[in-house]
Amino acid sequence: MTRRTSNRRSSGTCWWPPTSARTARALAHHIEELERGLVSRADLCIASSRGDLNTLLGMGAKKAILCRNGVYGPTANPASCSVPDSMDLPERFLLMVGSDYLPNVQGFSNLLLAEPNLFFLPPEPAIVICGAMCNGVATSQAYQTSRLSVDRCVCMLGAVSDESLAVIIDRCHGFILSIEFGGGSHLKTAEALYSGKWVIAASVAMRGFEEFGREPGVVVADDPKDISTLPMCPLPAPKVFQGGGPRAW
Repeated sequence: MTRRTSNRRSSGTCWWPPTSARTARALAHHIEELERGLVSRADLCIASSRGDLNTLLGMGAKKAILCRNGVYGPTANPASCSVPDSMDLPERFLLMVGSDYLPNVQGFSNLLLAEPNLFFLPPEPAIVICGAMCNGVATSQAYQTSRLSVDRCVCMLGAVSDESLAVIIDRCHGFILSIEFGGGSHLKTAEALYSGKWVIAASVAMRGFEEFGREPGVVVADDPKDISTLPMCPLPAPKVFQGGGPRAW
């Protein structure tokens, strides 16, 4: 008697059947043709980076404009807010904020967990992560493989309120923007630049803000070894935006 098995996995797990290379190519071609059709028929296309603007024009856009991501400032005043007593923040730390989005998680693994790993950091919490990104990072194979060594310097807070986040941003030494692929520009980059704190970013994370890569306090690095050689001493946070307001785009 032949026993029939199901391809479904346990409840709560999304499973897709394997796709052949030929099917993948055909699907990619269909998506590209759909995008080209939409772009060519649109009365106006809006791009958030110059790279995307050039792509839209190359796809036959009748009219395309550049509208960069920006930020007005924090939604809460850190001076009038506090963090819960259970949220024990390190004295000096770099901050990462993000969703459980594959480029965020994979970027963290590639930029911070690859050799030389986080061994260049002192044996105390030095990186604070906020948002659903915590779950993706904590369950990633790269983090699990090095967990015994990296747990000591990573503090995962998960979802936090706007008020708590305002305090955390005010206390942090700088931001890490590790995203390495994906399209468009990133709002988190605008928020990090606006803060006036140190910004350590992968080059893709600076898409749409490339001219700020040479600003004081902004470090663009794609090699984990470059990250490990950065000075981690308590330097004063540079004010990238002088005058307490956003720099003109």
